[in-house]
Amino acid sequence: MIGKILLAIICLIVLFGGAHLLIMDGITGLRTEAVTQAEVVTTDPAVTTADVTLDHELWRDDITFVTSITSSLSESPAATAYDSDTLALTISALAEDSTRTLTIRYTIEREDTIMQALGPFLVVGIFGLIFAAIGYGIWHDRKRR
Repeated sequence: MIGKILLAIICLIVLFGGAHLLIMDGITGLRTEAVTQAEVVTTDPAVTTADVTLDHELWRDDITFVTSITSSLSESPAATAYDSDTLALTISALAEDSTRTLTIRYTIEREDTIMQALGPFLVVGIFGLIFAAIGYGIWHDRKRR
């Protein structure tokens, strides 16, 4: 009996160990959405950074969720900092003494209240159902003997 339980646990680890990231990406995809925002930004002489106030809170307050920043000028802007209190995104690598339109694409939490409430519990629910099915199978097997 213990051997069957250990085998089931090993199978789950092998089966879901590699798929864990896919499951988490899927849940993140359910809880988030991409937003595009355009802003006109002017830099002064000898200034190559600018702060842009985002319309929405950045997902997990993490600048890695700024997926792209494009400029109307030939420059390669990059997000370097984010202030979650003011929603200010600091963008660097801008040409000095110029005016341009920046198009910022970033990830926010979906404004669907059901997903906001259920999102954190999805992983627990998925793995809980799997373990409940295994437990039921073991209980049912013992009951037949």
